Amino acid sequence: MKRSSRMGSYVALAALGLLVACSSPNRGTWEGTFEGTISGTVEFRINARGSKLTGSLDGTTSDGTPFAAKMTGRLNGGDFYATFEGKGRTGLLPVSFEGLMTGRLESGEAAGDWQAEVRSGWKMFGTWEVRQTI
Repeated sequence: MKRSSRMGSYVALAALGLLVACSSPNRGTWEGTFEGTISGTVEFRINARGSKLTGSLDGTTSDGTPFAAKMTGRLNGGDFYATFEGKGRTGLLPVSFEGLMTGRLESGEAAGDWQAEVRSGWKMFGTWEVRQTI
């Protein structure tokens, strides 16, 4: 085997090892419910590299109102911390909101607290509980 060919193989193996080391078992889709000031169903998707996460959050309130948000945050072991910013509706009007989710993600199950504020100043809070589906 030529020296340059061996070097390429080493680089490829090192890159693969780095990719595996940076992946998180908490990546993927999580589905469940949320309770509190408002309640409903929620699904979020997490893309994690090391301790940083990005993702999306979609759901429907118990009265059938859909909402969607983008998430950013961090995972430290099973500790989950994410901020989110998105839009929903109240009747015919679109509503912007932002918030925070904290909790624990372990062994395909997760639970925690959430808080959000609609841009008009209305504050909401509660708990969430999800299971990893993918």
